Amino acid sequence: MPRQSILIEACVSSAADAAAAVEAGAHRIELCAALEVGGLTPSIGLIQRVSAAVSVPVMVMIRPRVGDFTPSDDEFVTMLADIAAAKRAGAAGVVFGLLTPNGEVDAPRTKLVVDAAEGLQTVFNRAIDFTPNPVAAATKLADLSVTRVLTSGGATTALEGAATIRQMAKQTADHLEILPGGGVRAANIASILEATGCRQLHLGPGIAEQGPILLNGPALTDTTTLSSGAHRKLDAAAFDKAIRTASSLAPDSNPKPTR
Repeated sequence: MPRQSILIEACVSSAADAAAAVEAGAHRIELCAALEVGGLTPSIGLIQRVSAAVSVPVMVMIRPRVGDFTPSDDEFVTMLADIAAAKRAGAAGVVFGLLTPNGEVDAPRTKLVVDAAEGLQTVFNRAIDFTPNPVAAATKLADLSVTRVLTSGGATTALEGAATIRQMAKQTADHLEILPGGGVRAANIASILEATGCRQLHLGPGIAEQGPILLNGPALTDTTTLSSGAHRKLDAAAFDKAIRTASSLAPDSNPKPTR
């Protein structure tokens, strides 16, 4: 495989983590709320802060709730409104996933998202890993003019799904960017790049941070749930190690990301 630039995207949920990731060498940010449930749409204030504070493109998660990727009509209207708001707030792209009840890519709604996001990058998230045939799904997304797909190849991790990811990249070459993600760490970066043939990676090494328990909260049966749930934040040490590993594999550690 020729030695060339490796683009690293960092998945974060705060302005502090975004700044730390860029300082460590991230070339692109995926911004989410609630990483502990797979990521939800972040607040407008957070999008504005991060977009203004970092010098790299910011991809904003558009996901109105936890659970599956088949939003109701009302939830889908909310998604379109959030796309418009994210664009005004400075986002360079939006991240979303839309499936039909039988697990296929929801092509009509995906086309509406691409149209609504005109001028922004569009990234189909790991909802694609729940489809029965990720390679066919990627081809459909390429036809719909989606910019990029984040995928683990239908497996638990990108390394386990590397063969499928490679097929996805080959099938959609020059029409769709394939972004391997899922369990990407310094120890397996070289193996994932070699096995997939891709030159960009999505990193989200996180640690759980426990918030303070409200000892004098209201007498509710779910007080513990409301006050003491751990949230996820960037594991700066793990991310820095991964960035340094990726940089050592390519002569140019500062590729120009798609804007």
